[in-house]
Amino acid sequence: NKENMEFNLSNIHQRIDCTLRQLQSQHQHVDDVLGDIKYLKTLSLEVLMVVNDVYQCPRIKSLKELKNIRDRTTHDISSGDPCVDNRGKGLDSLAVLNRLNDFISKMDKYIAVLQEMYMGFTQKVLVPLQTFCSGHQPYIGREDISLQRIESEILDLMSKIKVLLWSPEVEDYYFSNELFSQTVADEVDCTACPLLRLIPDVLQKMNAVFTRAQTWLRRDILYVQNTKAALHRASKKCVQMRRRYDLAKEAFAQLQREATETEKSIRSHEERLAHIKEEIQRYRKEREKVRESKTQLEDKLQDSSNLIDVSLDVLKVRVKALRKRLLVLGTKIESRERTFGHIKEKLKALKIEHKIIQDRIKNSEKYLEEMEEKLKALLKTKHAWEQRHALKTDPEHLRAKQEAKTVRIPLKAVRVKTFVTKTRQQTLQRALALVEEIYDGKQWKRLATRLTWPDGAHITPEDMAAIQARCPDDVPAQAQKMLMLWRARCGKMASTESLMLALKSSDQLDVAERIEKLLDEQ
Repeated sequence: NKENMEFNLSNIHQRIDCTLRQLQSQHQHVDDVLGDIKYLKTLSLEVLMVVNDVYQCPRIKSLKELKNIRDRTTHDISSGDPCVDNRGKGLDSLAVLNRLNDFISKMDKYIAVLQEMYMGFTQKVLVPLQTFCSGHQPYIGREDISLQRIESEILDLMSKIKVLLWSPEVEDYYFSNELFSQTVADEVDCTACPLLRLIPDVLQKMNAVFTRAQTWLRRDILYVQNTKAALHRASKKCVQMRRRYDLAKEAFAQLQREATETEKSIRSHEERLAHIKEEIQRYRKEREKVRESKTQLEDKLQDSSNLIDVSLDVLKVRVKALRKRLLVLGTKIESRERTFGHIKEKLKALKIEHKIIQDRIKNSEKYLEEMEEKLKALLKTKHAWEQRHALKTDPEHLRAKQEAKTVRIPLKAVRVKTFVTKTRQQTLQRALALVEEIYDGKQWKRLATRLTWPDGAHITPEDMAAIQARCPDDVPAQAQKMLMLWRARCGKMASTESLMLALKSSDQLDVAERIEKLLDEQ
């Protein structure tokens, strides 16, 4: 949890902002001392132009030249030689020397302060901004292009500041031709001593760098806020669309159930119609037979001369029964026909209803497909915002970005490639390859004890004995085995810097210097 807190983007933003505030405070302090035009004008007229006249120095372009003039003035005072300008006017050498010493001490002090500010900004502001606050998605395309321009301007200004602070001589073409730097050039005679413009110009450039860095930081904070808000909106839309999709899906399922029930009713009514139709046909056939029987009996009754009384009565009873049967059959047929008509009408209505339900199912299915496509699109959008938000806030992503960067800042000798970054593992791999090439392996045990090992995984005498046993007569191979063990145990914590320090402390200075040259060439 502590590691995750360290890789919290909000904390990173706060650290960058805090560092910028501290640097601006230091900037203001230096500006109060050496950014005063009145002080610089007085210094130019009463000290620097005077010593120029005395020692015939056309231009003082470096602090070293100014210190040489101070040393000559000190020597002249100690030897008793009078300081006379080109007009033969004597000078208060001691007062000039004191003011010269004061200016030189301020320049030494505040150039060192500015160099520390430069390195602090590079390490604690610029590299974190490049590492954690760049690579935005095209969601705010113009803003992103603007950030690229801001980064380019910062790098350009930092390169110029680096030249001004570490170059042995100050050249005019590095100075800015606008704002405060140009005001100093206009109001203070810097012809004889361009060094007077150095601190004001660096302060102006640093102020521009700080302003751009703050803009960069604010835009990244705004980007993270916008990303979070967009993710929240996308999540909310997904929830709403999921609810609508579920309702549409349930409505579609309900229509399918209704269609199934309607189909069952249609089949049932069709079966019943077929059954009633069969009954009607059977009753009609039976009625025809009864009519034929009745007609035959009636014919016999008309020809009753040959019949006895008993037979005649029987025939009359049978005719009467057949008539009654005909009435019953007629009633049944009429009843069945009425029922058949009702069921047929109902079947027709059911078929119409079924057709309507089928049309609604088609429309519902189409609507459901559209909802599904919209839901997929929203989920895709949500996933994209989740990825963007995770890239900016997930501790694992931030840690991966941190491990992919290595800070390069000027130390005693100014490094040419201040802003070039390579992965730590690539740099370490090249350094180990160089060690394998030029290190003879002598005192490798001493080197092993100087290396930084992780807690609980330090190299032991048993480890050294095992290495010697594996390569008994090959000292360089033993050294390489030890370094391989060190890298394996340290993992991602193994660094080129740790290797260089161990080489220096074990008196392998030539190997360490070769590695440092390798780093300078990157």
